[in-house]
Amino acid sequence: MLTEPTPLLLNLILGVSACVSTITGFGYALIAMPFLVLLLNPVVAAPVVLLSATPLTLVLVVECYRQMSPRRILHLLLFALLGMPLGVHGLASLPSATIRTIVGATSIAAVLVLVIRRGEPLVREGVARSVAGMLSGMIGGVSGMTGPPVVLLGLKQRWAHGGFRADLIGYFFLLHGSILVAFGQVGLLDGGTLDFTLHSAPGITVGLVLGLWMKRRVDGEIYRRLAIGLVAVGGISAIVLRH
Repeated sequence: MLTEPTPLLLNLILGVSACVSTITGFGYALIAMPFLVLLLNPVVAAPVVLLSATPLTLVLVVECYRQMSPRRILHLLLFALLGMPLGVHGLASLPSATIRTIVGATSIAAVLVLVIRRGEPLVREGVARSVAGMLSGMIGGVSGMTGPPVVLLGLKQRWAHGGFRADLIGYFFLLHGSILVAFGQVGLLDGGTLDFTLHSAPGITVGLVLGLWMKRRVDGEIYRRLAIGLVAVGGISAIVLRH
């Protein structure tokens, strides 16, 4: 652990992450993780991010479940579960500096995914969905950041925004729960993880309420750009300050 984050700082990081992800459907771990690994050992930060996201994601599942595509979610989840064990093993065994580099590189890759031109949709989406799910499980297991491969696929295939957001929320809820079970099996969940999570509850709650209020009142593109900026800063910081 590098330094003990104050409750205010912890609530600020996770509250902003909650607000942005409530609006967009993704971004919670992408924003939170690069900053938390500067304050906490990655083996603490990843479980905190996923555990703290669970109540938030559950609320969002209730809000948008009618728009979900169970078939698409389950296809992604099946292959994510195949890739997840390798990622969890990496989190439990790799040096902290290496994991911070992975977090930073994943964040920067996610920024590129969100800003580059994506061309025409892929013809064989089923194959791409399988690959995206497996990569998502692997990356999520080692860093808690499950979004980039699936977000890239959804953007590439031009999934309708409402269904895209809903499927991401449903997929993340199921996959994050599975990763947390795996974390528990290898001893990465303990009282400290729960303590950090409970301390962050006020910030996450405020972020959720603000996000739900803003979602229909403010242009989502503004928050997309904010998310890109935060992820870029966090990713670069995680790499530069990894030791």
